[in-house]
Amino acid sequence: MRNLFITFLLIFFLILIGFFFNEQIIKFSLEKIFSKWIKRDVEIGIVETDIQNNYIIIKNIEIINQKKSQIKNIFKIEKIIFDLNVKKIFERKIYFNLISIENSNFVFEINRIKNNMYEDNINIIEKISSNKPDKIWPKKLIDINFEIKNLYIKDLNVELITNLTNQRYVTYLESIQFENIGNSKDITHYKDGIKILANLIFLKIPDNELRSNLFSLYGLD
Repeated sequence: MRNLFITFLLIFFLILIGFFFNEQIIKFSLEKIFSKWIKRDVEIGIVETDIQNNYIIIKNIEIINQKKSQIKNIFKIEKIIFDLNVKKIFERKIYFNLISIENSNFVFEINRIKNNMYEDNINIIEKISSNKPDKIWPKKLIDINFEIKNLYIKDLNVELITNLTNQRYVTYLESIQFENIGNSKDITHYKDGIKILANLIFLKIPDNELRSNLFSLYGLD
């Protein structure tokens, strides 16, 4: 969690820097920050800023897969739009009016490695299983929260690759919207948002047995 706070804080200040300085600075910095955070190489094509509307637009993002994978990229995203609320900085919160993720391709790999042990290509099993059911909000080392008023995911293509069936499945989600999501109290926690998204993806898998197994592995209803 501490790394997540630091990452959003750095992104916040980099966006501010990008409004006033060379956009190549923010492009290079974001590549380094995201690569370190998710422990995957991240490549960004273009960064554009709109000072009047507090927008930053990132285009042609690629997140490189693990070396042992047959697929080069985990994620390819055509465009992400950030609408930053600069005034909220004085409330000790990183606040986005809007984040819109548009035209993306996600390759999700999950394999049984032995007996009841599984692994996937973004370690999401470990992240979801670490979420405590009692939802205790621990004291933060850095008292900074983030909140996204509107999060849109548009035109998401998902390819599922697994040795559980030795088949590939392709699904498509046209539009998903989350309102008031982040890590503050009284809003939808981002981990719950991940679960909702996984639920929507898995529901589109035609293989009933595989779908049931995935729901069980990821603790979904």
